[in-house]
Amino acid sequence: MSIAALAALIVMAQLALLVAMLLMIAEPAMRTANRLLALILLVIGGNLLLFFWKETGTTPFPGYYRRVIYTVCFAIAPLLLLYTRAMVQPAFRLRSRDTLHFVPVAIVLGLSLSLLRDPEAGMAIATDDSPYLVWLTSVLTVLGSVWGLGYVLASLREVKRYQRGLRNRFASLEAVSLRWLRRILYLFGAMNLVLAPVALLRVEVGGQLHPVLYVILPTSIILLNYVAIAGFRRAQLFYALPELASLLNEKLDAVEPPADEPDAGSRTKYARSGLDESACRQLWAEVSRIMSEDKPYLDDSLQLAKLAKAVGISTQELSQVLSTCAGQNFYDYVNGYRVREVQALMADPAYREASLLHLAEEAGFRSKSTFNKYFKASVGMTPGEYRASLEAPKTA
Repeated sequence: MSIAALAALIVMAQLALLVAMLLMIAEPAMRTANRLLALILLVIGGNLLLFFWKETGTTPFPGYYRRVIYTVCFAIAPLLLLYTRAMVQPAFRLRSRDTLHFVPVAIVLGLSLSLLRDPEAGMAIATDDSPYLVWLTSVLTVLGSVWGLGYVLASLREVKRYQRGLRNRFASLEAVSLRWLRRILYLFGAMNLVLAPVALLRVEVGGQLHPVLYVILPTSIILLNYVAIAGFRRAQLFYALPELASLLNEKLDAVEPPADEPDAGSRTKYARSGLDESACRQLWAEVSRIMSEDKPYLDDSLQLAKLAKAVGISTQELSQVLSTCAGQNFYDYVNGYRVREVQALMADPAYREASLLHLAEEAGFRSKSTFNKYFKASVGMTPGEYRASLEAPKTA
């Protein structure tokens, strides 16, 4: 490797250790999640340091000891799953049974350490071009990639389950959608998809194609940069501000469906709400009045719980009212009002010179992309096209 590449490698390793340290010492609202992420970064950063020491010939560990330490990378996959669970479940706590995820890692590590009892055997496989070492590491890499993909799929399933409830609880999803977490999982999954064929190809070419150099190293650098940048820009990683942390905790708590809300069928779902059709219609009239007169949808942080409190009913009852009378979830119902508010502002001469983004923010939308997407889905044309259609008769 070139001197520049080695310098970049050591910088990335130091960055991983720095971010991990910040996660460890911060006082976050979701301490378990942050510390799990810190462990992931420590494993990645530590292995980057080992690779740097190997390339520069300054490693403090004998060759085979270094390869034994590499096996700790298998722990990243279960750590990612536990981190995902900690992010989507604010009440998540590590339990003793969670250690079962690391049993295969302990087995591989134990088998690797057992070879150290024979110093000659350890030295015999310590060189990179050893046929036995190439075969052994390739097999472990293939098994590790399958292992990692399984945990990525399980983690994505956790995120998907979490996201299913968002539209029933929130009118704006940008702060709680966990898109950045999905990107991390996709990146880790892509790395594992590439690792297996690279490892098999390495056996064919006699050890010249190293998975660490061509797959793990660049992926680790991309992942570290993404986590570092996202961590300092987005509160979901560090939760540095107590007031922001409490707000996000409140939102995440709201995502959890009530225990008495089964998923099968609206009648079963709201069986215990105590509302008949007549009561639903009366509450629907009250909800519509509040939305029209008080315009709570202008609040870009509006949640189901806030609107339910304004109406004076429970969140479960409000969900039933919206489902029964509007045939919509909370997200679609509120953003429908926001779209109509934007249409009204476009027709107002006082807002003729206002930008579309300003109109969207005035109506309660948090992001331009969400506004454009939802406006077109509701109206059938983009905001710009709709505004042009309003002005067309005047210029004809």
